[in-house]
Amino acid sequence: GSEMCIRDRETVINFAKKMQTFVAVDQTYITLILKMVGITYAAEFAMNICKDAGYAAVGNQIELFAKLSILVLSIPVLTVFLETVGSFL
Repeated sequence: GSEMCIRDRETVINFAKKMQTFVAVDQTYITLILKMVGITYAAEFAMNICKDAGYAAVGNQIELFAKLSILVLSIPVLTVFLETVGSFL
């Protein structure tokens, strides 16, 4: 239930904080990752409600929107990753 969701969210936030202490990661990227996780949880919740109510098509639209939103959010991270890989070559 909601306790599991809260525990999962706390686990992700704690992991992100630990990751930031181990590796010099810009706070912007940690924020982006947390936003992506938030979109995933919200979309999964909304999608399941729609499917349980018999609106599977709406649930599928929510899933598609969430995937596109995460893709758009990840563009800056992918750009930096590709620049970093390119600098090694």
